[in-house]
Amino acid sequence: MKRILFLSIMLIAFTILSGCNFNRTPSESPSVSDATIESPSSEPSLDPIVTEIIPSEEPVLTVDDLYTKFHEAEASEDYILALGYANQIMSEYPEEQRIYWLKTQMLISCMVAFNNELRKTVDSYSTDNSDHKDFIITFKDEYSKTDLSVEWPFIHDYADGQINIVGSSGTELSSGMGINDYREFRREVFCVQGDWVYYINAEEGYSLYKMKTDFTSRTLLTENEVSNLNVIGDWIYFTDLSKDEHIYKMRTDGSMQTFISDARCSFMVVYNDYIYYTDADSSNNLCRMKADGSDIKNFGYNVELINVADNLVYFRTEQHELMSMTPEGTDIKRVVWEESYGDFYINEDSIYYMTINENGLTIYECDKLGQNKQQLYHADYKINFFYIMDTKILMSVRYPDRTECIILVDRNNTDNAIQLKDYVSNNIIHLKDQNKILFMNDYSGYSWFILDLADNTVGK
Repeated sequence: MKRILFLSIMLIAFTILSGCNFNRTPSESPSVSDATIESPSSEPSLDPIVTEIIPSEEPVLTVDDLYTKFHEAEASEDYILALGYANQIMSEYPEEQRIYWLKTQMLISCMVAFNNELRKTVDSYSTDNSDHKDFIITFKDEYSKTDLSVEWPFIHDYADGQINIVGSSGTELSSGMGINDYREFRREVFCVQGDWVYYINAEEGYSLYKMKTDFTSRTLLTENEVSNLNVIGDWIYFTDLSKDEHIYKMRTDGSMQTFISDARCSFMVVYNDYIYYTDADSSNNLCRMKADGSDIKNFGYNVELINVADNLVYFRTEQHELMSMTPEGTDIKRVVWEESYGDFYINEDSIYYMTINENGLTIYECDKLGQNKQQLYHADYKINFFYIMDTKILMSVRYPDRTECIILVDRNNTDNAIQLKDYVSNNIIHLKDQNKILFMNDYSGYSWFILDLADNTVGK
């Protein structure tokens, strides 16, 4: 029994002593640096104390705080910091739509600032210095390899169902614009598609602008002088008077100006992928070409005005004959047997035209076959322009004493006329759903005005 107890004690002692390192000197006592430090486990601990969330010492920034920091960084031109805050807002507050506007605006400011710095750096170097020449050659090559342009997506001006069928929509109510005291006269000076008006801005060097029918969103499209405006879908067709008087087209945002034809025309209408025009180089003959300038056909009639309705081409010859033909140039016939003067236009059901004789000027209405003619108005003074509405006739007139003005006549009682003495116009847009008329006023440099037909008042 004693022997077994002694062996057990010896075994325990040996086990304890085997864990000791008798070779370590006193100076080699364990330290923190000698200990093996294990990296924290990426696995979550099940210990409730360990998994307790400890609040961060940095406060969480609200969206207003981030906007403040963004604007502070932008104001100090620290664009990299501002970009960081913008991206943080977009990441943490994705519902914030305005940050996309602000970020883009800031990036444009950033590019302008950096480009100005680059320009100043380049300008400081002289080509007379050989070292500078190496610098210029090197970085000019580097710069040419970059693509710093941004291709913005094209946006349609029109909504569904608003694309013009006839490119000259609206221009049938545009007699034109007198230049240099009417020594020169330009036709088709505006065009309408949907809620947009494309027009020649006489106050800005006869350049091409567009605007909404409520006079908002005025936008310069080209500084070139243009005429003969037509719009279909995404394209504006016109003659460029600043270049060569030839036919061009451009996108409705002013981009992609494209040459079509070297034909010179005084009037044109775009319809069904063709351009119908009067050829100024062949005595204003009525011609047709494809919308790309090919396949030119001359119909042989000397023409002043062209209109398209119900898949028929209507035109008035220089001999004052009002005629029609198919788009292919067949079935040519005279529609109105009287001589027609001034403008003519066509609505859903009728043709409106004017005659002149020794007794004065008379406005008539007939159907599209030239039948069922009826007189609408007779005057012993000059009618420069007229437009027929359901209950009223709008005219721009000149009286024998040479006074000019716009008048509104009641169709049911033509003796009932209202004079708008401060206004003269050959160019109007009828907003039927609003019971208003937009017009260019000759007396104020062809600037735009609004006539409210409800109370016959004029405003801007």
